[in-house]
Amino acid sequence: MRSKLYAVLSVAVMLCACQPQPPTPDPNAFLKDVYSHYANSDNSVFSVNLDDSHYFSPELIALHAENVRALKGDLGDLDADPVCDCQDYGRLKADITVDTATSRTAEATVILTDLDPNLPKEDRRPRRFHFHLVRTKDGWRIDDIGTPGYTSLRQLLINDTSNAKAEASSAAASSNQTP
Repeated sequence: MRSKLYAVLSVAVMLCACQPQPPTPDPNAFLKDVYSHYANSDNSVFSVNLDDSHYFSPELIALHAENVRALKGDLGDLDADPVCDCQDYGRLKADITVDTATSRTAEATVILTDLDPNLPKEDRRPRRFHFHLVRTKDGWRIDDIGTPGYTSLRQLLINDTSNAKAEASSAAASSNQTP
């Protein structure tokens, strides 16, 4: 009897351990989690991948996938980590303000400052980011970002994809006309 009880308890413990993490309860906590990876200069190789469903909405991931297909291995307009608009960083400090929130969407402003004293002064100035978040079945996800470099990540991807497709179409038309 005792071994059956241990077996049942072992299975119950394993099932509890395998359960997915509960969704992040609020937009502020979600963004704190996103930026927690950037707080330590030892992690300066960390970069958010636009294919990561832990951070980005399915719609934004689909836009990025279409952009990658259209570019066919070429480098597009997005040439930095969209969450920090950077390629290299030291220790990033994120001041997060949730401007508005409903049960399904949220708008947030993040003031991002690099605190690494070894970086040039212009790389340490505060920069403002605007986030549009959506709540999915898995919790809050980034659906768009406005940075100092571009006003909308979505629009940047849409425009870049459109330009890449137009260039490919033009190149195909030119090669068909060449004798």
